[in-house]
Amino acid sequence: MVAPDRSRLLKRLCLAVLLVILLAACAPVKPPAAAPEATAKIKVGVQPFIGYAPFFIAQDAGYFARHGIEAELIESKSSDEIVTQLMQGDLDMANFAITPGFFNGVAKGGTAKAVLGGSRWDPNQCAPSGLVALPQQAAQLKDPANWKGIKIGTDPVGLQSMYGLFVAGVLKQQGLTLADIETVRLPPAATIDALESGAINVAQVNEPWLTRVKDKTGAILVVGTPEIAPNGQLTMIGFSPRLLQDSELGKRAAAAFLEAVKQYGEGSANAQNVEIFAKYTKLEPALVKQICWPAMPLDGIANLDSVAAFQAWAVAQGLQDRVLEQSEYWDGRFVGE
Repeated sequence: MVAPDRSRLLKRLCLAVLLVILLAACAPVKPPAAAPEATAKIKVGVQPFIGYAPFFIAQDAGYFARHGIEAELIESKSSDEIVTQLMQGDLDMANFAITPGFFNGVAKGGTAKAVLGGSRWDPNQCAPSGLVALPQQAAQLKDPANWKGIKIGTDPVGLQSMYGLFVAGVLKQQGLTLADIETVRLPPAATIDALESGAINVAQVNEPWLTRVKDKTGAILVVGTPEIAPNGQLTMIGFSPRLLQDSELGKRAAAAFLEAVKQYGEGSANAQNVEIFAKYTKLEPALVKQICWPAMPLDGIANLDSVAAFQAWAVAQGLQDRVLEQSEYWDGRFVGE
């Protein structure tokens, strides 16, 4: 026979166990922990130029990885090649120069779009590009009459990009047009010899060649791009149809890029920036520290008024079929806040 005290104790234990079971049955079901964000692979088009530095930083400083992205950096030969690869889906993301080729491609049914602003000619910062001349020639060019008939050296693309609009703006100040000069296309590495031999009078150069030419020849910056085309949008970041359709992945890629842009904005004052850019371009760190790092918008918003002005100029030059509406080439869903 069970003692009364022990019997009461057993009953209490049974009631407590029963109460615990009932409470557990009535409690809301806790949802399972969210699965970690899956890593996605994307192909990013790059060239060994300063405008692509945010991609190099995003890769090496871990911004792509932080957003669950495994980026394969693919070097392209030219900006036009990058545009073609974006249109075909061979690249998912890339920086490209604003040229008629991009707009003509979209007009013909290409489904890649610009989603973020890239390099911009900020008048409040250093000039990352412009026209340079040897001191004697630069002095002569102070007289507008001496601009007519000059030979301007450009890169192999010539003046069919935003640089064409820039040079046209310089000539307009002298009462001239592009028809009043001779354009000589040559590799950047040949610029120094061309200036010193007199094969060209003026060179349109970008960093790092702007710094190299000035250091090697004593050339003077006659006019910088920000003076003539303030806040001109030189490049934009494009997405392939894949990232436009997969907006969640697109937003992750854009966020990684914009985080890298924030670090890029520290320029050569950030030792990691210098190390990373020198690694991908094979430039001497001392030169990387010296060059002008062009401005990039931290929020990724592009100066589309500048883009519209370029399109109108390109159409007038016969380089572009028509001016595209903003909605045809731009997708603003991916800019920062």
